[in-house]
Amino acid sequence: MYVVNALSSFKERHVRFLVGQLTSESVFEAVGFDMAECYPQLAHGDRFKMAFTVDENTYNGMTSLQLRAKEIKFE
Repeated sequence: MYVVNALSSFKERHVRFLVGQLTSESVFEAVGFDMAECYPQLAHGDRFKMAFTVDENTYNGMTSLQLRAKEIKFE
């Protein structure tokens, strides 16, 4: 997996980004709570593997699916 775009951190503890796979054109929104330590490697473009769950995210009255990162391992 790799960060496609829109990497950001919030509340100095969490990361949010768009993630893609090398074998697919699909892109998904991902959030990693308490994973701010991963920000530098994500920003650098390091490839990684990610364990995640699929969650519903409701913001400003709109609901969408997002990947909730449970663990990120850099290759």
